[in-house]
Amino acid sequence: LNCSLRITNEACSSRDGCSWCLSSAGEEKLSCVPWDQCTGPVGRCELRTQTTCEKSLGRIGLNAPNNSNCAWCTMESRCVQRAKQIAALSETQPDLGQCIGCDGRFDSGTVIDACGVCGGACVAPFVTLDNALCWCLGCDGVPFSHAEVDICGICGGHNTTCAQFPFTAEQGIGIALSISGNFLISVSLNLQKYVHNQNEEASGGQQSYVQIPLWWVGMLLMVLGETGNFLAYAYASATLVAPLGAVTVISNCILAHYVLKEELRPRNIFGVVLAIIGAVFIVTYAPGSDKQLTMELLEQYMSQGSFILFVLCIVFTVVGLSLLSEHCKKKYVVVYLLICSLLGCLTVMCVKGVSTAVVLTIRGHNAFNKLLPVVLLGTLLGTGIVQIRILNLAMINFGASEVVPVYYVLFTFCSIVGGMVLYKEYHQHCPDDHPNCHHTLYFLIGCVVTFSGVFLITFADKESDRDYRRDDDVEQRASCGWGSQQQAPEREALLAAADIDDRDRVDPRQELRPVAPAGSERARPGYLPSEL
Repeated sequence: LNCSLRITNEACSSRDGCSWCLSSAGEEKLSCVPWDQCTGPVGRCELRTQTTCEKSLGRIGLNAPNNSNCAWCTMESRCVQRAKQIAALSETQPDLGQCIGCDGRFDSGTVIDACGVCGGACVAPFVTLDNALCWCLGCDGVPFSHAEVDICGICGGHNTTCAQFPFTAEQGIGIALSISGNFLISVSLNLQKYVHNQNEEASGGQQSYVQIPLWWVGMLLMVLGETGNFLAYAYASATLVAPLGAVTVISNCILAHYVLKEELRPRNIFGVVLAIIGAVFIVTYAPGSDKQLTMELLEQYMSQGSFILFVLCIVFTVVGLSLLSEHCKKKYVVVYLLICSLLGCLTVMCVKGVSTAVVLTIRGHNAFNKLLPVVLLGTLLGTGIVQIRILNLAMINFGASEVVPVYYVLFTFCSIVGGMVLYKEYHQHCPDDHPNCHHTLYFLIGCVVTFSGVFLITFADKESDRDYRRDDDVEQRASCGWGSQQQAPEREALLAAADIDDRDRVDPRQELRPVAPAGSERARPGYLPSEL
């Protein structure tokens, strides 16, 4: 304390920690010194005990001060002289007087914490990086040092010590959880499909598959895989975890060939290679957030106007698509899948918040004492249930070769956008010596390459994908632009009257065949008059 600059009693008393008294036994002149160096005169407030602090002792000794201003300071456990007038003697370091809290009240106990907040919670011994209220700490634990962990996991590093694998240790955990989780999901699907096939061959499907132990093994693997995916969002960004869903498609293609004896074509192999190359780009160059996620930070993010507007756009779009006619939904696969993807975007954002709360709770910081994780969990369950229902409608009305690649692309795109809007996952983390790096461009290239690989893996010939469609699809297509609704009943009536077999019916999407000449072996019509 620079108490010696105070040359009057009033100025000295208004400086916390200073006292107007004798600094040594040989001194005869009072001066401003730190209170713990005060040696006299007798009766000085700083020399009194708690018992005698506020008692009137009269004038004791030469130049003894008036003791009416003495008061016991609980926050400092000493007797102080209360200033009659508190003045700010310096603009850069204002004085508040003896035992005055930062709120301006005597002995209030409030102090300015490490982050400069009056009454803040970032005070010893809680000045740690784990304390979410110590927002001013750098990764080195020093307030306002602005030191950050670089992409290599080095505090104050320069993003140059891990050029080969530029992601943090936590991101590595998230990547490992996501890849292993998606692989287990693929194993589970193939194992359950194998059980269904064997059950069909052995009993014609008469035995319930839930009575087969191997089916439950597959279900257990499914739970483990989904749990790994769930926890991956707590360690890595949503923009990184969501595209890694391609691992399921890649491993499924390979496992189905060896477990289910499905055909593996050169096109599928090329798709696997593309998907793996794209996944490497995604893992290497995925953008991320520049802050450690906490429930307090998530509340701050969710209260921003950009996120509220984004959610409103999702809600209005989903409602608008849901109000479309069933005929149009069954004509365009993108309608069902866009609804699923938008709801999946909300699910991903909620999953990351809930998984973060779970990890924080495991580490000893109970995050479920707040309302936000509960709301996120409820939203997660609600959107997940609706998403499963809509996705099943898409699988009923369209082939897997259409649903899988389109849904993967839309879901991944919506999840990436959601992560960028809510969790601010758009930071490139470029090295200091290369600030204008193109990591985002490489990440987008990786996404496109992965999308292409997934398309090649799941693509099937159109002819083989038509088997699931029913003849009454003609009526559904007619209402969305294939013709008038009266054509379908007319077609069915004429076909019945002509006694035409199903194999001789013409798909209206195919090119019309000419009618066979009269007298030939087959003189049945190839098309109807109303369809000309």
